[in-house]
Amino acid sequence: MKKKKIVFFSILGILIPGNIVAISYFIIINSTEISSWSLTLKDNEGDVILPRAISDNGDYIVAGSGNTKLYLFNKLESEPSWIFTANEDITSVDITPDGDYIVAGGAVNDLYLLNRSSPIPIWTHELDRSVSLVQISSDGKIIAASTFSRVYLFKSEEINPLINYRMMGCDSIDLSSDGKFLIASELRDDDGVIQFFNSSFSLPVWNFTIQPSGFSTPAWICSLTISSKGNYIAAGTQHDDFYLLNKSTSVNKTPIWSFHHPHRQAQSMSFSEDETLMVVGFHDGVYLFNPTDSIPLWNSSIEDGISSVFISENGKYIIAGSSIYSDEGFIYLFESNTSVPLWKYKFDKTLRSFQISPENENIITLIGDKLYFIDLENPKIDETFHNKLTLSYILLGVSIGASILIGTAYFIYWLKGKR
Repeated sequence: MKKKKIVFFSILGILIPGNIVAISYFIIINSTEISSWSLTLKDNEGDVILPRAISDNGDYIVAGSGNTKLYLFNKLESEPSWIFTANEDITSVDITPDGDYIVAGGAVNDLYLLNRSSPIPIWTHELDRSVSLVQISSDGKIIAASTFSRVYLFKSEEINPLINYRMMGCDSIDLSSDGKFLIASELRDDDGVIQFFNSSFSLPVWNFTIQPSGFSTPAWICSLTISSKGNYIAAGTQHDDFYLLNKSTSVNKTPIWSFHHPHRQAQSMSFSEDETLMVVGFHDGVYLFNPTDSIPLWNSSIEDGISSVFISENGKYIIAGSSIYSDEGFIYLFESNTSVPLWKYKFDKTLRSFQISPENENIITLIGDKLYFIDLENPKIDETFHNKLTLSYILLGVSIGASILIGTAYFIYWLKGKR
């Protein structure tokens, strides 16, 4: 592989009326030869556009905004493929793995379904209030949404919801990949409650209650995840309790297993596609489990604390983000057969959260508003480039394997290693 040096230039212009778009290009050389592009979107108040989602293959990025705009980008193009103007600000977005379908929620009460071929919605539904979270199944046929007071499930081709269930205050939802199962958490008085839905029924199949157990504060469920096939549900509470349930929990209201991890909340969980591995990010490090056993296969202690973890569909790679306890952040990459990281990379701001969905054996991660694509065989970014980074938090990411796409505050970068 040839080694060269960095060349950098940037272009700043107005591509969208009232919206500043900054486009920066890097040609990085001094490691593997790398090609890249970047862009920044800010609304007319100068705020960074949120939220965002990335297709599993990293080809498409959908971004909401505080100026009623919804943008769809192709990674190979610096200008949006299309722009949809909603009736309200966009609060949440999701996109199918192939990038064909986009779902978005609005700050007033609208839920939008769009196709990547057109900015005209396939349909718009009015919900009871501002939309908090949206998710879409892998095939685009099932859409989940939540507001503070209700959880919804729609078929993409039908107007009436399959589920329209009142909650006491919905904190989180998660949809299985096939759209058959939906979980939601709420706080009832001081109890944390998990509701488990089957798309064939309008009411919860079962619920699981977590009590404060002697604590003076409520048993708030701070992390909640369902496995891709819906067989496992993992939950962590602010009281440092961790629970693993299965979809048959209704039989005896007993988890498969649970444990108390003092002063070490479970911040994030992720399952492999075949559900044989589960990675959990606690405040004290990364833990890998076989879901059938409460004793971890291994754990890797990380002093900074882990804020987010994800495992590839094939279970081969694990990526983890810190930090909770300092103003610096790290990304760690593990192979699932060892607790020793393959590599870690330091950032100059706190890393908050990200998502990874695997395809084509690439890691794609979005931190704030910047995207990076890093070759795992040569993951080091040239220091000259590193010094230019302004990172605030990892928001979202996609895909694990031979490369990694990472984002940071204020920019989107696509850096692709060439073999």
